[in-house]
Amino acid sequence: MSMQFTVTDHGDLKRLTQKFELLRHNALHAKPAMQRILADMRLVEKEVFGEQGARGGNKRWRRLKPGTVERKGSVEILRTYNAKPRYSSIGQDALYRSLVVGNAKYRVARATNFSAEFGTTRPYAIVHQTGSRSRNIPARPFLQFTSQDEERWVTTIEAWLIHGFGNER
Repeated sequence: MSMQFTVTDHGDLKRLTQKFELLRHNALHAKPAMQRILADMRLVEKEVFGEQGARGGNKRWRRLKPGTVERKGSVEILRTYNAKPRYSSIGQDALYRSLVVGNAKYRVARATNFSAEFGTTRPYAIVHQTGSRSRNIPARPFLQFTSQDEERWVTTIEAWLIHGFGNER
């Protein structure tokens, strides 16, 4: 995806050079934009869990099997907040919390000037995301980002890059 803009400032060369220097600076120091994207990703994940996977045209996650519901004591999918005591040895709602709560255990949320890394290190998260034939666990993809999400994030970066470019000093 490319970014295009037209310079309509007909000021002197010094002023135009300063504005391009600001653009360069913003491009090299984009961590605030990446942090905004991470915050948006957390909101998206909250929506995915709230809709039980039915976001962006996806189907809802498959229901839990009766035996799982009996063991767990809850019909909540990928959540343990209503489960029987000791159902989860990892902690209450560890997967969900790692994706939507700041500073939660297992959370992966790193922003640099050039990237945003988001996810979870919760054990067995990949099994829930992709499923497991050998364990007879259906895929319940919880990391779901749409092309609209990606477009919104590109817009966030573009806005950061040109921030201050058109402002008068």
